[in-house]
Amino acid sequence: MPLFRFHLRTPSGLEYDPHGLEFPDLDAAYLDACAAVPALSAEFLRAGRDPLVCAFVIADAQDRPLLEMPFRERLRGPRPARRPRDGARPRPPEPETVRQLIEAVRQEHARLLDNLDCTRALLAAPLPDGNAPGPAAAATGAAEGTRER
Repeated sequence: MPLFRFHLRTPSGLEYDPHGLEFPDLDAAYLDACAAVPALSAEFLRAGRDPLVCAFVIADAQDRPLLEMPFRERLRGPRPARRPRDGARPRPPEPETVRQLIEAVRQEHARLLDNLDCTRALLAAPLPDGNAPGPAAAATGAAEGTRER
């Protein structure tokens, strides 16, 4: 499998990843970088650093930049990733990779809907002291137990 390096761009400069990780393709490396951003951002905030000005620079084994993924993209919503300054273009994703990603999103969506149902049921359940659930349950529609898929 190809090796990808995850350099960290901060206001202080570029922190190089000397080891890297192996992934089947750039899409998988990008998704792993996206998954790492929230925890790394929390560490930055605890240290008094602003994560919104940071970015991962994903490079290949020869250290050629393939993609720059700003933390702001993951923390504030989707925005297109920028091409590295040298103008290199990443390959478009393979159709099979796209199908796998779509299926993964569908599974995650179903899991979130199940969690929402569970939360609504908990909100609708009587409290341990025997009182009825609070207004939050009625406001969310938990009493009816309905949702759209």
